[in-house]
Amino acid sequence: GLEVLLGMVGLGVLGMHKWYSSSHTDHTDEFVNKWLDDYFMIRIGSNMLVDQCIALASVEDGGLGHLTGIVDTNCDIVRICERAAQYAKALCEVQLGRSPVYSIETSAWDSPAPHEFSYIPRYLRYIMVELIKNSFKATVERSTDDANLRARPVRILVSSDSMHCGIRVSDQAGGIPFDVGKRIWSYLYGAAGAAGSVKLGRGGENNS
Repeated sequence: GLEVLLGMVGLGVLGMHKWYSSSHTDHTDEFVNKWLDDYFMIRIGSNMLVDQCIALASVEDGGLGHLTGIVDTNCDIVRICERAAQYAKALCEVQLGRSPVYSIETSAWDSPAPHEFSYIPRYLRYIMVELIKNSFKATVERSTDDANLRARPVRILVSSDSMHCGIRVSDQAGGIPFDVGKRIWSYLYGAAGAAGSVKLGRGGENNS
């Protein structure tokens, strides 16, 4: 499930960070980032193929008997965003002791089934958890007290028409500092890189 995937990613990054920081290696940050990118892409691709095979196989053969496999032709985007926000909220409260308020808004044009499209729910939820937890963490850290925290709601907007869907996560946490630059995309930067432990990621305003 998602928890296993998140745990695997965290352990992989933590292991690479400890190796990189403790060894006398000539490898650059670019090498480490590319290696981890390739590793995770191979693992995600392999998992996707195995999951698809099991989902398509008949129940008699030990599968799930789903005609479209792991693809949900009516993937409910709002529901996935809500589940991702609840997960990120619980994670934030455990690690930081509090969490911001959030809202999920929708808008649609010419869509017969608003906010639904064909996608793999598991991977969309994973993407949304990453975006939302970064936004939640940045909002909490920038808020001086509970009143200030309540005044900084995180807004999730789902917009769609008959052909496209867009999801925007916005906050009032100040955004990503200019001096960070491209390091924000590095596995060696952020919570794992700074503390040597895997916790909530670092973020500011996210738009996707």
